[in-house]
Amino acid sequence: MIASTQIRTDSEVQELRRVHEWASQNTAESRTIKFNYVWPSVGKEILELLKISNGSLICVLGVQGIGKSTCVKQVGKELRESLEFLKEGDSSTQLVVYFKWPGGVEPYDKLLRLLKNQGLNLKDTVLEDLKRKAAEDPALRSKILKLLPKQAANAENKIVANSDLNSDEMYTLLLERLAPETILKNFYKVREQRSLVEKTVISFLSACHSIIIDLRDYSTTDRRSVNSDLTGIQKLWQSIVEQVDELNEQGRNFTVPNIVFTLQKELTQINGNAISHYFIGKCRLLELSPFTPKELAAAFKTEFGNIDSVSDDALIFLGRLSQGVFRRYLRYLAMCVENYLTKNAENPRIDASFAKKVLSLSDIQQDWKEELRRLFPHQWKAALEILVKLLDSGPLYQKDLVGHSIREMMIGFKEGSARAELDTKSGEVGLSESELSRMLQKLEEHGYIIREPTKSGNIVRALELQRYFSDSNSST
Repeated sequence: MIASTQIRTDSEVQELRRVHEWASQNTAESRTIKFNYVWPSVGKEILELLKISNGSLICVLGVQGIGKSTCVKQVGKELRESLEFLKEGDSSTQLVVYFKWPGGVEPYDKLLRLLKNQGLNLKDTVLEDLKRKAAEDPALRSKILKLLPKQAANAENKIVANSDLNSDEMYTLLLERLAPETILKNFYKVREQRSLVEKTVISFLSACHSIIIDLRDYSTTDRRSVNSDLTGIQKLWQSIVEQVDELNEQGRNFTVPNIVFTLQKELTQINGNAISHYFIGKCRLLELSPFTPKELAAAFKTEFGNIDSVSDDALIFLGRLSQGVFRRYLRYLAMCVENYLTKNAENPRIDASFAKKVLSLSDIQQDWKEELRRLFPHQWKAALEILVKLLDSGPLYQKDLVGHSIREMMIGFKEGSARAELDTKSGEVGLSESELSRMLQKLEEHGYIIREPTKSGNIVRALELQRYFSDSNSST
């Protein structure tokens, strides 16, 4: 019997194109379409905590790609909506602000630009300080008038010489003609400009209920940038606390805002040493755990419901392969849809068997390599060998893995490239029991393996990937 090419309807193709669009935009920064959010338990915990808190410091930990940025963005959105009733009248105060940390210890110029579209008003601060400056220096009025037309309309809409304008009319005309940043450059020294911008940012943030900060992406060896940014957030927090204290001493009723920021989990352990920045010690640490395959499948169902072209077993299978990392799950799904639509596949739908044909074990291992390099900068090959061995042979006793993997030592680092060689002292001995135990513990934490205690010792298994791919290989 001759196999016939699967005929797809226009509605099916359009449906799969929507799936591909959703799956292709696999970072919070690149996502331009609205989608239904599936809440991780920690996300709900953060949201409820912020609703009843003031002055909390929360660090959201999670491995790269797990969805930290999306989570805190969604927390900010939901929190803003739930607190809207606290606004007084037509107040422009933003109860919740979100921004990507621009980097550095005192990035107030960059923060000013980021916060302007969230309600920050530099104009009022400049006007207030310019009036103070003019009161101290009467000659400033003539400098301002030189930047204005020689004739202008006054408050009664009569054309008069600019020298006949009263102070309020002069400042109104000045702000109509010049942006606040231009006024700063014309009447303030560089140090004064920075001070006024910092004051504006701190005053704006001090009036917020919650400040949500998404830290940058870092190399796992870039301790300097991580610590610099943490120092910057810590300084920002200290300045806000001081501003709130000052306002309360004046009889105002202010509370310290909550601050939430993200941090890659990989950065809390670099080369075996935890980041020692003391600001982390002041924070409540909440970790985003990997999604379960069922939760990832539910995310798809929440967005698209039941689609005939994509089976439930495919969604669960891709969830297992992704090890709970949402970004990876989307990428695998996008690869399956691309193959299904562009290569005229004969399968009637995208099911687990089709996904096994599209995604080879080498594709999965490549993802492992990238993450293992972050988790084990000096011993990632040893970790990969363990996983490959478990896939090849099936479950093994932990004691049988001792001595089967290469131990690497970093012996050279030049111009940004590392050189690794075998440790000549240890030769083929491999990992010691203690080294292996620590490595397996981290692999288990990141969803690569499962350890099951027995009377004869721990049995180590690499989830169920071996069965999936061995079944796929035997059927081809």
